[in-house]
Amino acid sequence: MRHPSFLPALCFFPLSWVFCAFVLTQALFALGWNLGGGQWMWGAALVLTAVFVFRLFQGLGAREVACCGAITVAVWLAFCGIGAIVHDFSYDGQAYHQEAIIRLAEGWNPWTQPLTAEQTNQYQWLNGYPKITWQVGTLSYLIWNRIETAKVAMWLIGISATGFAALWTRQAAAISPAPRLIWAVYFLLMLNPIALSQWATFQLDGFVYWCLVGMLCGLMSVAYPRLSPLSPPIALITFALFALSLATAKFTGIVFAVYATLVMGALLSCRRQALPPLSRRDLAVAAMVTVGITALCMTHPYLHNTVRYRHPLWPVLGPKPTNIIGYAEHSDFVRRDRVTKFLWANNARARNIAGFRGAVDEKQYGRPRWKIPFSLYRSEIRPYVAPDVHIGGFGPWYGGALLTGTVL
Repeated sequence: MRHPSFLPALCFFPLSWVFCAFVLTQALFALGWNLGGGQWMWGAALVLTAVFVFRLFQGLGAREVACCGAITVAVWLAFCGIGAIVHDFSYDGQAYHQEAIIRLAEGWNPWTQPLTAEQTNQYQWLNGYPKITWQVGTLSYLIWNRIETAKVAMWLIGISATGFAALWTRQAAAISPAPRLIWAVYFLLMLNPIALSQWATFQLDGFVYWCLVGMLCGLMSVAYPRLSPLSPPIALITFALFALSLATAKFTGIVFAVYATLVMGALLSCRRQALPPLSRRDLAVAAMVTVGITALCMTHPYLHNTVRYRHPLWPVLGPKPTNIIGYAEHSDFVRRDRVTKFLWANNARARNIAGFRGAVDEKQYGRPRWKIPFSLYRSEIRPYVAPDVHIGGFGPWYGGALLTGTVL
């Protein structure tokens, strides 16, 4: 008979595999080395994950853990098999991700060799901040030598988030007076066209979406433990891994992770039933691990910049400041004051530069309109043409998931 913890452990395995691989790559960079020839770390992360899952899910035998690992590896092989056949079906904004992954595979250490926009062919600054999708993707790229297989972090995180959401939905629907509504919300989150297109095409943006879904599952598991397939400690660990993964993906992810963690803190402070007590030794170990992971994954860029360049926000500020991002926007848009650009960029439903173009371009791109939450515009439902309809977002699906997660 299958152990009740098997399915939660199976969903947890891909998430842990990606995060363990990321921590190993960060440690390698900290030692001054690079990822050239580092395919072995993908296997080492798999072993670490198996040990972690075995220790975390009490009662789960070695055979069940090995089965979880085998299934996860099979899923990874299936994804990479498709990626090896398809040269590249990415769209819009992927070039700098791909250049960074190729440079990492060739021996670039971003901690010691940040690249400004002038040193690359991209508008972006390939900086030394942690990039979980780049670093984990490089390990897969080194194995397959196909750039499409570098999306492995996004694919595996998506599998974990989808699995956790399915387990939670199944358990909630079993005791809910409206089970169809519960399942409808699940399919809305998992099968909306924007998320699916991002999962298949983009190097990073789909990763952010699935981390948001995973954090939502963790929050719901703590808020409603009776409906959760996870025990409270495992739910907290799952939430923490999704939050750390999101924070180490991009700066926007740090913002989302911080807000989600504040919500989690509020939930924990309002709980009537306390979590199981921890010994002093457990607290000390947890504190050391937390400080270590935080320093390794998030704090380093600011310490590095302060020590080396005497300013935490170098190269934008500090000695010999430089503009790290080249503008792809219309010059009239760039010349606007910060308030105007901020309001325009975060509230326009069409392209931000459309209002500064001529009449012909305005007819082609559409006049920018103020965005209403959860509203749909025709460009938002053409996923392979224009998934991003304003700077920094996915339109209603992305903003809706964030708002819904915050409210819940």
